[in-house]
Amino acid sequence: MKQKVSLLSLPLLLSLLLIGVIGALERGPVALPVYVGAHPTNEGPMGLSELYQAIRRNYSTILVSSWEAVRVEGNCKLLLLVISPEVPYTEEEIEKISSVMSRCVGSKILVADETGNANPLLSAIGSAARIGGGAQRQYPLVSFEVPWGSYVLLLDRPSPLFAHGEAKAVGVEIGVPSPQVYSFMDEKGLVIGDGSIFLNQVLRSEAQLYADFLFGAIRYLCQNCTVLLDATRAEPFNPLSIIHGRVSIEVVQLIDPVSLVISLLSFVLHPSAWLVPLGAIANRLIAEFLLVNPIRELLITATFVVLALFLASREESAADRPLREVSEVHWYGYVAFKKNLVKGGGSLGREDFISLYELFNYLLSASTGIALNSPEAPLVLEARGMDGRRAREYVSFMNKFYKRAMGKSWWPPVVFWGSTTRKALEMTEEALKALGYSIMEARGLEERVL
Repeated sequence: MKQKVSLLSLPLLLSLLLIGVIGALERGPVALPVYVGAHPTNEGPMGLSELYQAIRRNYSTILVSSWEAVRVEGNCKLLLLVISPEVPYTEEEIEKISSVMSRCVGSKILVADETGNANPLLSAIGSAARIGGGAQRQYPLVSFEVPWGSYVLLLDRPSPLFAHGEAKAVGVEIGVPSPQVYSFMDEKGLVIGDGSIFLNQVLRSEAQLYADFLFGAIRYLCQNCTVLLDATRAEPFNPLSIIHGRVSIEVVQLIDPVSLVISLLSFVLHPSAWLVPLGAIANRLIAEFLLVNPIRELLITATFVVLALFLASREESAADRPLREVSEVHWYGYVAFKKNLVKGGGSLGREDFISLYELFNYLLSASTGIALNSPEAPLVLEARGMDGRRAREYVSFMNKFYKRAMGKSWWPPVVFWGSTTRKALEMTEEALKALGYSIMEARGLEERVL
């Protein structure tokens, strides 16, 4: 018979599980960011998911979540897209971006920013355009005269631009006495003082003119190039702010509901969200219970000690020994010993249960041709005179604990093999009598087996 070795004992498994829970508590919940503003993964109205998906379908695209991870090869051509950056660039980030762009010949930029946060980047790259950083008019009508066509677009709350060198004004306000410039173009690329025309709410609308202008600009600036879409400038939204009531309903309506639900579930299902508060509540309740009466505390402690000693005394440990290499089970001269065990005078363990199972399985197979793990075993025992309900309970009980004993199942997780084997002996005696055998009757079983 082949020996199966279990490499994971129950104590070791529980220890590893405890270590994993402690590690999860130390690390905290997994952060699944949710974005409200211009981020490529934001499916909400203020996101850039429509732009990102459209670019991916037509160009080699790199979604930049960290400039440390960007790798480009020589003889490359890039188009950097920066849309409505919510936080300014640091000097270290600008150095990394400049290094990436300088490694590729003929790289261009397309910056749409109403905040002015992109100005340090424009300066480092060598663009002449600068962003004022403050909206002076709402909904200005702007005429764009660009190499890929002429467009008249209604902007949201754009920031006026000014040139710090040679640059061509390609987006000028119309219909007002003192028009503002909202877009410049030079050898480095295109700069627009409004990122709203790139958002999902615009690209999903029926205003096809905006999409024509946007993708026309990308086609003009990016000919056989790789698009870098900067996703590092959007600030994540903390979904717990909704639970705490610190967010207005207007902001909640801008969040993609699917991303919000996933983020909340990732937090709620993490052990740190419920295990620590649950432990604190249990600790408080126990403390309040024990402080009611010192004598009660002493009695409870004594009860736990007695219970622990009782459970520890139920089982006796034994050294592991190799499994037998034969399929027959010999119990010659075992009758008196079994009588003593059933009466509670001996100690039983997992190996005894396995021997008992294999003995009955051998006898059942020899008598009827049906194995104990067969679905027909209860029917055969019932046909031999055993009560049908008892037969089903016996077969289910023996097979469940045999799988557990052989390491084929981890259920039930905790087994007291002494009491389990004693119960199996009693049930097996009843099943054996249905087959014409007996453990308890002298010269009843060994004569037939041997």
